Amino acid sequence: MVSPSIKEPNYFSSRLDRGYEWYAGLYPREGLWLDASAQYTFPSHLDALNRAAELSPDMRVVYLVRDPLRRAYSHYCQEVLYLGKLGGAPFGTALHSDGDIAGASDYALILDALRAVVPADRLLVLPFEMIIDDLDSASETAMRFAGLDAALANNAEHADDLYANEAAVIGNPFVRRTFNAVRSTRLYPHLRKMVGAERMRAARSRLTSSDSIPSLDEALETCTAADREMFDDLHASAATAVSAVLGEQDARMNLDLLRRCRWIEAAR
Repeated sequence: MVSPSIKEPNYFSSRLDRGYEWYAGLYPREGLWLDASAQYTFPSHLDALNRAAELSPDMRVVYLVRDPLRRAYSHYCQEVLYLGKLGGAPFGTALHSDGDIAGASDYALILDALRAVVPADRLLVLPFEMIIDDLDSASETAMRFAGLDAALANNAEHADDLYANEAAVIGNPFVRRTFNAVRSTRLYPHLRKMVGAERMRAARSRLTSSDSIPSLDEALETCTAADREMFDDLHASAATAVSAVLGEQDARMNLDLLRRCRWIEAAR
């Protein structure tokens, strides 16, 4: 199992122009390559799934499902507040400027797209709550799914770093633009390798703060009644789609993941 030098290469979506040599160069050796690019399941980039399947017909996909509203809020914090897109627009405004903020929570659409590309036995859907509540079990489930020794699964000791971007933003606009510009270039993988991942995280933590991050409730205050109704409808359709997939998957793989989706239980 081999990880790339950057967490989300986004090669099959927004960086295809960099060429396969750039993508392959992110991996230090041959093996089972891991690519954690969430962008491949954004509605604006769903064609990335076909490109990935063409390059790797036997690929396996692990897809996390989270409460649709909280996922959209996290997406907003990452893309708009952390990466500085859309001029830091309020949540309600950003929803209409970037369709992926809410659209990537359309699990009915995305699960259909995934199942059209990979057969059921090569698709593992995991509840986000499982990552937070029981990372060891989630890792072991994913390892067995990939045909690897579950004993090699990572321990939960790094769980506090998994979703740091949701609550941290680089406050200085110049530093934020510079950091994000460097991170999007070919230089970043080499810089990260030279400095080391731990030192890069430590440097970022010294530059970030949570002062300008609105709470979910505060973000919702910028939404219209129609926006809130849209999220209610999205929640209902997502719960139906995920329930069906997890129910079939649990029966086929002898798992018990559906009950871990607390946001689905809340919809019933």
